[in-house]
Amino acid sequence: MSETMKRFLHATLPITSAATKNELVVIPTAKSLPDLAADIRRLNTEVENALLTAVAFGIEAGKALISAKKLVGHGKFEPYVIYECHISMSAAQNYMKLAKHEDVVRPLLSPKTQGVGYLKMTEALRLIENLRGKKKLKKPKPKS
Repeated sequence: MSETMKRFLHATLPITSAATKNELVVIPTAKSLPDLAADIRRLNTEVENALLTAVAFGIEAGKALISAKKLVGHGKFEPYVIYECHISMSAAQNYMKLAKHEDVVRPLLSPKTQGVGYLKMTEALRLIENLRGKKKLKKPKPKS
């Protein structure tokens, strides 16, 4: 193999040891269309599974966070969330909102309820905010 070819192959495919004169160098080929289609189907299934479980896992994380908040003590929850749980406070607050409104959110997780799509995290949080707004409107004002 010429030095030029070795340099070219090493630049495109890292070769751990220099190829000798009579060695066969295998260059990987692109995947076939059927192989790519199989990969796409498998990955699409993974995306659908993630969409189906994201809000449900968010609810469960919220329940755990609510329990931890009761145990951790006053003023120590935010550091606990950030340093021990390794999540942002905004994520923690969103998970706790989902848990507090599980009775409204959980029935919407079924794909049949959503038709073709699935309930996304942002949609669930928007639904909760809309419910909160309606509850605020329904509260009677104190009489003076």
